[in-house]
Amino acid sequence: MDQIKLYNILRKALKMTEQDAGEFISAMGAVTSRELDTKIQALATKDDLRALSLATKDDLRALSLASKNDILELNKKIYLIGLVQFIALVTSMLAIVKFMR
Repeated sequence: MDQIKLYNILRKALKMTEQDAGEFISAMGAVTSRELDTKIQALATKDDLRALSLATKDDLRALSLASKNDILELNKKIYLIGLVQFIALVTSMLAIVKFMR
């Protein structure tokens, strides 16, 4: 319907011949079709979104597991540092007491 309106406008307002107006409409349709195909290819399908969702979930699980492991390692290091500080404090107190005798 829009092509017919455009065809009539081209023929009457721009005083094109029927053949020229028809060729112009055909060329416009081809260009529009190509641009639409290009834009459709850029759109994500439901399968694309599903695959992306699954990949994201897998990445989040891996990140969660890695962060749990990092937290466990950090807790071990904090405990060891505290233990070393306690031992250093006790030995320094014993050294002071021994020195005072």
